[in-house]
Amino acid sequence: MINNTLYECYRGVLADSAFSSTFVNNDVYNNVLGIVLESSSHNCSLTNNTVIGNNNAGIWLCESDECNLTDNTICGNLKIGVDFGVSCDCIFTFNQVQGNLKTGIYIDANSNRNTFYGNSFGWNLGGNAQDHGSDNIWDDGISMGNAWGDYNGTGSVSIPGSAGSIDHFPFKADTDLPTCNEPDNFWFDVGTTDNIVIWTPYDDHPKSYLVLRNGTYFNSGAWNGSSITVSVDDLSYGTHNLTLVVYDTCYNSVSDTVLVTVTDTCAPLCNDPSDMQISEGSIGFTITWTPWDATPSSYSVLRNGTEIDSGVWDGSEIVVSLDGLSLGVYNYTLSLSDLNGNSVRNTVIITVFDATPPTIDSPIDIIYEVGVTGNVIVWHPFDLHPASYSILRNGSIVRSGGWDGSAITIAVDGLVTGSYNFTVMVIDAQGNWVVDMVFVIVIATPLTPMTVVIAVGGVGLIAFLVLVSVIKMKRKPKVVLPAIGLERAVETKVRTLRGCEIVGGKFEYKVKVQNNSYWVITNVSVVIAAYPDDCLQLVGSTMKRIPRIEPDGFRSPQFTFKPTKDCVEGQILATVTYVDHENRTNMIEVEPYVIRSVCDLLKPLESTLEEFDLILRDMTATKEQRTVDWNSEVLFKKVKVLLPAKNFEIIDMNEHTTDNIFTGTINGLAMGKYTSKRVAVKITISGIVDENKANVQIEGLGDDEAMLPTTIHEIAEGIQSWVCLNCAAPLDLIEVDQLQSRELVRCRYCNHTMSIDLYRKRST
Repeated sequence: MINNTLYECYRGVLADSAFSSTFVNNDVYNNVLGIVLESSSHNCSLTNNTVIGNNNAGIWLCESDECNLTDNTICGNLKIGVDFGVSCDCIFTFNQVQGNLKTGIYIDANSNRNTFYGNSFGWNLGGNAQDHGSDNIWDDGISMGNAWGDYNGTGSVSIPGSAGSIDHFPFKADTDLPTCNEPDNFWFDVGTTDNIVIWTPYDDHPKSYLVLRNGTYFNSGAWNGSSITVSVDDLSYGTHNLTLVVYDTCYNSVSDTVLVTVTDTCAPLCNDPSDMQISEGSIGFTITWTPWDATPSSYSVLRNGTEIDSGVWDGSEIVVSLDGLSLGVYNYTLSLSDLNGNSVRNTVIITVFDATPPTIDSPIDIIYEVGVTGNVIVWHPFDLHPASYSILRNGSIVRSGGWDGSAITIAVDGLVTGSYNFTVMVIDAQGNWVVDMVFVIVIATPLTPMTVVIAVGGVGLIAFLVLVSVIKMKRKPKVVLPAIGLERAVETKVRTLRGCEIVGGKFEYKVKVQNNSYWVITNVSVVIAAYPDDCLQLVGSTMKRIPRIEPDGFRSPQFTFKPTKDCVEGQILATVTYVDHENRTNMIEVEPYVIRSVCDLLKPLESTLEEFDLILRDMTATKEQRTVDWNSEVLFKKVKVLLPAKNFEIIDMNEHTTDNIFTGTINGLAMGKYTSKRVAVKITISGIVDENKANVQIEGLGDDEAMLPTTIHEIAEGIQSWVCLNCAAPLDLIEVDQLQSRELVRCRYCNHTMSIDLYRKRST
């Protein structure tokens, strides 16, 4: 049978008892069985036939001996490629048996003494060959065996099956190397994602791949011929050698190397813990920073400029205990660095205050006969931070001064007959205070109850009973605010206001006492109870006296403070005492006045831009960012007039618009009037040109780190306030309302005319 095409039959070719038949150049495909030699079809010859895609075996030899099968192609059949069943002494040479879905060639237990060499067995899904017969030979005994699709090129090939057959001279069925592209070397920033290497290797018979990193195992897997993608997001900081090796089924391989450099150009990230105020003696308070960086290296914690902790930073949170701090203000600054030298700083201000008022005992009231001596009141107040005291007699101060924590004593001898109210007020360094009163009654002569009754009758009896009651009365529990015997201001309709302004470099503090009652008040005393004496010096007395204030009248005594530092920060505390129309002593605690100023105590410092850059190198820096509901260009115009108003010399400024984003920068320099310490500011304002929202960054740099938070705060508040864009004078609430109602407003100071259009790029 020569040159036939046989397809879609049950058997493409059937030779039944066909002795010495020959089959040459036939195409046999898509049949149930391809070529079948059975029932003693001995000495048959199959040459150069193509047997493809049949549903069962491609070629089946059943009880057919001494057959010769040469140069045939048996590929892609859905079961066994070649099936030997009870067939012996056959020669099977130079055939191609590949890609069949089960075993390539199967030899059963009753097929013996067959010879196989020069064939190509490869990529059959059920295995390339199985031999269960006996005395079958798989090479020519000299130098030629068979080509195998899974042979790695080393040693012999053992044929699977119970026969234990061996191909002593095997060779590869595929000698072509895979091919692969060569991706470029690249770098990425540590911590970023979606960084990958994509290789696109190719081979007709792909098998597997291996990825090495710096010569060691990194990744591997089966390769089906598609591209190979390797994620490198998890690579650590540094340069890495990634090598891909791909293998085909014959273990032919090709490799490619890509250098991946992981850089770190970003500073560490750090949260910004809030500033805190804690009472002295509190425990358990901490500052907790939770920074992050892909390459953490080291940290340092400074308290008021002095290092208190440092070490290796492994990326975990950094906790600083605040236990044991005494009264004061503390600047805690965390500095972080990564392996690439990037760094970041964060500052937290901790204020330790005294929340506990002093304690004081309550001496008993005193009654003595006129002329008797040795009458003394002794108070034993206590506080960890004593400051001052005042003693009032019937509302008038008779003694005051510093208090060092010791007992306070006053002699009450020499008084004329009458009743006296001695009130002591003790104040600690934080301004907490407590009062106590002792009544002193001075009598002319000792009287018996009968004498009183005879002299004045029933009235005398009442006086006696009252006197006895006073003598025997027990002290009430201590009340700190208001003190015993002191009336509240709201009950007598006496109000206090306070204010402060800077005149000639000095702070002028005023307390206004407004008498809104129907009666005259007398013996008015305004006392400075506490002030930040570390940065202010009081010029003159701590007390101002006013003899009387008429109904609906007021007085405004003034106290002058001279700054001793360029940064003034703290509270001024004052009290007001007076006697009302019922001869009662009243005390008012004036609302504390918070004083916080740097810019008013500066003077402009001229400098070239080059000198300015050199100055900044040695300065400590801190910064603040805000978002302001102003147009960025208008806000920058305001800053240009605000800085000189805050006593800064403008060193340089720059503004530009790119892609509808306005950006303006301005640098200023000043020097303290008292310490000559320098302070600089760098302000950056940016925002969309036509919108009323701007991003503001204020960086403060200075010789004295303590000046920076207040400097930044003052400038930030000035930036957000409504001021004249010509002279930087502040606008009052009425003027702001007029502007927002689109009315024209004329500056009270420079006569400049303003409209809302000057402040907004579009209607608000």
